Amino acid sequence: MESSVKKKGSNIVSRHIAATLIDLAILLLCNAVLAIPCIIVFVNELVKHTTAASISNFLVSFFTGAFILAMDLVYLVAMPLYKDGQTVGLRFFDLKIVSLDSSPVLTKQYLVRFLGLLLITASTFGFALISEIITISLSSDHNSVIGTLSSTKVIEKVKEIKDADTTH
Repeated sequence: MESSVKKKGSNIVSRHIAATLIDLAILLLCNAVLAIPCIIVFVNELVKHTTAASISNFLVSFFTGAFILAMDLVYLVAMPLYKDGQTVGLRFFDLKIVSLDSSPVLTKQYLVRFLGLLLITASTFGFALISEIITISLSSDHNSVIGTLSSTKVIEKVKEIKDADTTH
């Protein structure tokens, strides 16, 4: 019995890590596409260094960064908020985010998750994923630092069976 519980726990851990990698790939791809205008303006400034090019480089970089941050906020906060605690990666592996007491996650908890991710990314110089994978793998409850900060956890999504109409 204990081995089946341990096997199921390790299965959720590996699926949680794989879901995180899928979400990271989606975010990196979207962010790279959104950064194209910034790269074009930067290359233009390298070719033709003028005050106008410097100002346009600053403005495009600022607004591109703000837009990328907003897109990440939508993906990591709004999507799980309106999609039953799931991002694309979590949905692929039938997992979802819930509060520690298994109740639905509040908006402020998703915002804490997002801000925690930003903080961990900045403090680990971009290696937040590695620290999260280590924490998920080694902690006794298999919860991430972000999950602990926001009082949330990732669990297996229970599939609801719809009652069939039996009146004929």
